[in-house]
Amino acid sequence: AAAKQSKAIIVPFCGYDSAPSDLGAFFVVSHLKDKLGKKVGKVKCLVGPMEGAASGGTLQTIVTIISGVITRPVETLRSMADPYYLLGPDEERGRDRLTVTALPSIDFRGGATTCLSPLGIANTQVVRRSAAGLGYGPEFSYDEVMSFGRSVFGPVIAALLSVVWMA
Repeated sequence: AAAKQSKAIIVPFCGYDSAPSDLGAFFVVSHLKDKLGKKVGKVKCLVGPMEGAASGGTLQTIVTIISGVITRPVETLRSMADPYYLLGPDEERGRDRLTVTALPSIDFRGGATTCLSPLGIANTQVVRRSAAGLGYGPEFSYDEVMSFGRSVFGPVIAALLSVVWMA
């Protein structure tokens, strides 16, 4: 009751895992709109190498997802496939759908080898929630992949990780 009266908002996924994606998309959209007068149709995030360990919240999320896939596979996978899953019933949804590819690919604009980012699905939902709340527009979409740059080892590493993601 007190939370409703104070209009408090509980923001899940606001830790290190999702914040860079969410803030990055926000700054790109804001800059293009405010400084250049342009609307943004799509933001694609290429995640590079990271250091550090998973937080307790990240580990709990992984356990919850695995538990959900085991006990309620259809419901869990359906929620993961909906990029607008975190939106409320009255919030505007975009026209696109989640695009997930587990196979490695080459981003031809920069020549980087890419593959599915392990946090990309959740981060996509977080960015779409912010997009709806901040009015990025119905044409906005967000995609996140892991990038291995132009390294000659990039395709091999991406292929190995893709096998792990599909397992």
